[in-house]
Order: sequence, then C-alpha cells, then structure tokens
Amino acid sequence: MILLKMKITLKFLLLLIVVKIFFLAIIFVCVDNSWIDIPMNHSKAELRQRTGFYMLILVGLLGPFLEECMFRLPLVAKPINFSISGTIIFLYLYSFYTGVELDSLDFFGQRLLLSSVLFILIYGFCNKYSAQLEMLWKNYKIITIVLMSFLFAIFHLLNYDSKSLSFLSGLVVVVPYFISGLIYSHVRLNYNFRLVILIHMLFNGMGLVLTYLF
Repeated sequence: MILLKMKITLKFLLLLIVVKIFFLAIIFVCVDNSWIDIPMNHSKAELRQRTGFYMLILVGLLGPFLEECMFRLPLVAKPINFSISGTIIFLYLYSFYTGVELDSLDFFGQRLLLSSVLFILIYGFCNKYSAQLEMLWKNYKIITIVLMSFLFAIFHLLNYDSKSLSFLSGLVVVVPYFISGLIYSHVRLNYNFRLVILIHMLFNGMGLVLTYLF
C-alpha cells in the first residue's frame, strides 16, 4: 500500500515537474528576447529575502496546505469543506486589500472574529442546502474543476505586479498554474486529499530548494 502511494506520488510529481520545466523554458525564451516582462510583486520580492527556514514553512508547507484547502477541498461537496475554503479565501482577500500579512498579529482579533462569523454563516447555509449543492456539484463536476483550477491560477497572479503585466505575460503565468490545478484536482478526486497536499508540498519544496541552490 505504501509502495503504491509512493508510485502515485512520484508519477504526478514528475508530471508537474515536466509541466513546470516546459513553461519555464517558454518564459526564459520570451524574457530573454524581451517579448514579455514578468515583474514580481514588491511584497513577494521582499518575501524572498527571508530565511530559508521561514520560506520552507511558508512556501513548502503552509502555502500548499492553504491552497489545497481553498481550491481542492471544496471539490467534494460538504458543508465543512465549503466553510473552510470560503474562510481561507476571505483571509487572503483581507490580506491583499489591507496589506496585513497572514502571519502578522496586526488586527488579529478582528480577523479572527470576522472569519469565525463567516465560517458559521457559510456552514449554516451549505448545511441547509447540502442536498441541492451536492446535486449541483455532480451535474457540473467538470465545470467546477475547470473553474477552481482557473481561480487557482488567477490567485497566483497576486505574486506579480499586475499593473505591469501584459496580456501575453499574464497568460504565460496563468496557464502552467491552471494545468497544475487540473492535475491536483485529478489527484484530489481520484485518490484523496492528503495525497494531493503531499504532492503539492513536495513540488513546492523542490522548487524552493532549487531556487536556493541556483
């Protein structure tokens, strides 16, 4: 059983690596020929200056866990899944619009209160209409997967200076994340949630290590 899980993990990890290398090659050629410019968001550029241990926790562990909770957990229609996803999305949006980092203690009580109220509201609504939501999810399964993968890709545009991104450069950024989102969704629905988190963490961890080595 463990060996089978290792094979599955390795298979999808290699697939993600192939997708990443392919699009990195495209980005390198485009940037090298000055066809596109992909400027990092100022706050994300500063974040890269943090210690390796901090980045390992944030990018290698916490980031993948939160992203999977946002975009893959609700692929299985349960009130608790929608509540967790919606609450985390709210916290990210709050952070984006106010400039308060998720790991900051600023306005912690306010954020905790708002997120708790939102969690309860979403859970109450979804629990009341759970049968209808489950039926809706089944009827529009493919659309849901595509939509969540697209939102996953758009979410990563926050890492870049959107005002300086052209349509082409934005497309080059979004497409690989969209494909990765589809792969993660496949693992989530055909295997389990823990496995997709593990694959996402390993993939991000490898990228982080390579960034520091090269």
